[in-house]
Amino acid sequence: MKASKEQRGAELIEFALVLPAFLILLFSILFYSIVFFTDQSLSHAAQRAADSVVAVDPDAPNFAVTAVEQAQNQLKQSLSLFPGTPPDLALGTLDGDNRCTTASAGNVGTMCIETPTNGEGQRAVVVQLSAGFSDLWPGFPRIALVAVPDRLSATGTAYVASPGTSAGIASNP
Repeated sequence: MKASKEQRGAELIEFALVLPAFLILLFSILFYSIVFFTDQSLSHAAQRAADSVVAVDPDAPNFAVTAVEQAQNQLKQSLSLFPGTPPDLALGTLDGDNRCTTASAGNVGTMCIETPTNGEGQRAVVVQLSAGFSDLWPGFPRIALVAVPDRLSATGTAYVASPGTSAGIASNP
C-alpha cells in the first residue's frame, strides 16, 4: 500500500522532531563514557604509580627522590594514551588523617611517604592525583547540554618495607 504525500510529509516532520533528541542522547552517552574512562584510567594510574615504588630500595639514602621519579615514570606510562600531559608528581606530607598534602596547585599529583612505620615493618606510600580534564584531553569539545567535570581526582596506596626491614609488600586497591 502506498503512502499518500501527506503521510510522507508527516513522517518527515516526526523524524525531524525525534532526531535532535536522539542525537543529544547519543552524544551524551559518548561524552559520559569518555569522562568515565578518563576517571577510571586516572585511578588505575595512581594505584600503579604507588605500586611501582615497591621496586625502590627503602634503605637508599635518597629513597624519597628515587621513589617519586619511579612513580612519575609509571604515571607517564599509564597515561600515555591520552593526548594531553599527565600530572607531575610532587613530594608532599601526610597529615593526621593520612591525607597527602602539598602546596602545589594545578595539574599535579602528590606523593607522600609515611615516615613512622605502622608497627609491621611497612610504611604507606600514597599517590594523590588531581588532573584537569582539559589537560588530559586538550581540545575536547564542550557542549552546554553535557556537563564535563573540570577536575578529576584519584588516590592510590601501597605499602613498602621500612628501612632496615624485609617485610612483605601489600597494595590497597
